[in-house]
Parts: sequence; C-alpha cells; structure tokens
Amino acid sequence: MKLKKLLMTTGLTFGLVVMFALTSFAGKWHWGDYGWWYELSDGSYAKNGLWSIDGEKYAFDSHGWMISNDWFQGTKGWYYCTNSGAVARNQWVGNYYMGSDGIMLTNTWTPDGYYVNELGEYDPSMGGGNKDEEISEYYTIDGNWDNRDQSGYSKDNRVDLWINVDPGDAYLATMDFGLYMSSGTPYSLYDSVNPNGDSLKIATVDGLNWGCRSTISDKWYDMTYNGKDTITLYWRSTAWTSSGKLIFKRRSGGRLLNSWDSGSGGVG
Repeated sequence: MKLKKLLMTTGLTFGLVVMFALTSFAGKWHWGDYGWWYELSDGSYAKNGLWSIDGEKYAFDSHGWMISNDWFQGTKGWYYCTNSGAVARNQWVGNYYMGSDGIMLTNTWTPDGYYVNELGEYDPSMGGGNKDEEISEYYTIDGNWDNRDQSGYSKDNRVDLWINVDPGDAYLATMDFGLYMSSGTPYSLYDSVNPNGDSLKIATVDGLNWGCRSTISDKWYDMTYNGKDTITLYWRSTAWTSSGKLIFKRRSGGRLLNSWDSGSGGVG
C-alpha cells in the first residue's frame, strides 16, 4: 500500500497510539456518531491501542472509536484493521503480508514463499516468482474488498465490494457494491449510469475467469480473480470509469481452498 509507505516515511503523522496488553475483555459493542465503540464490563471503554475481544484483535483510537479499513501501528509493529475492524492475519494486504499475530512481516520470507523488505513491501528482486501472477494457492473469493488502490480512488472515495460464497459450492457467489465517500451520500443506490449499488450473481469453471450477471438489470459482466487478493471487474459501460474496469483488493475474508506445486496448473 502506497499509503502505508507514505506514513512510514513522513514521521507517522496520523497520531500513533500505545498498544495495551492483549487481555480478553467481557463487554458490549455500541454504534455511535463516529462508528463502533466497545464498552467494558466495568463501564469504561476500550481506547488507545489494541484489545483482544472474542478471539480477535481490534484497534481503538484515543477517543475509543474502532479503527477499520486502515493501518495501525502498535509497539511491536504495523497492523491492518479490516472492514469489520478485526486485525488481518495470515494474509496479504496489497504488497504487505500480515503474520499469524497480525503484525506486518519485514525483512523475511512469507509463508507462501515471497520476500518482504524492511518496509514490509514485497520485493520481486529476491525471487519467489511474481506474487500477482504465479498461483500456487487458491483462496475462496468471499470477503470484503475495495478499490482504494486504483488510480483515481482513495480510502475516502472508493467502491466497496462484499462477496458471499454459496455454502454448497465455492465457485458460485454473490457480489454486492456500495459507493463510499467521506463527504456526501455513501452507498448510493443502483442506477443505469453509475451502477455502484448493483448486485451480481457470479460463477466460474476454472476459478480465475468469472461470469457475472446483474440481479437488477439482467446484464452480464466479465471478471478475473488471481486466486488470492485481486479482482478485476469489467463493466458494460466505460462512461463512469476512465479505464472501463474496477480493480479490487481484498481487505478481509477468504480461506485456503486448494494448493499445489508450482507449474501443476488447475484450480479445481
């Protein structure tokens, strides 16, 4: 993530907070004016760091609001808070790999055989193949995605995507979209010109190339999935995007479905 690198090289300007001991707390979630906050059993609330709640780690700012869809620095390293707020673990977030404890790996090899440098970025010069193209593991497509990394978009002006896989078939799923803007009206409803709120039924025979059919307009779309962390969706009209496509990165979700030796091919 370019945002991540920028934060590391500009003195951490977004106001870092101190990480508390990760003790599990009994309490209750609440929704407020600025998002979610967590009330502890003694009537106080989680704030100023990482807290372990119901088996997941969550980060809270100094006011007690849960952090989501953003990076967070604790005393032991960088974490990524997913759309649900839970810290990402054992997965790629863009070109950065989050370890089993949720901390971004640096200066080491990832479990799937790629090298990340001192900034945590994937370094193709160290070998291990092309992370974005070589497929040795295949993850289910379900989870939360957005296109903030695509040119012309940002974390404050992006298209969100939620995918739910059919319980009986990992190659059948439903995609739902929403337009998020930090100002204005988020999650706009579907219309024929700007289909941010569309809902698609999707299916594939090889796991990589998907057919997508709108449940609203009955139109078809094309989509590719790299098997791990990138979806490219091609809409029927280029009128509302300069490139005629949306490129989504996974923010949370997905599970390992298949793995094989490099070069063996096939997803099924």
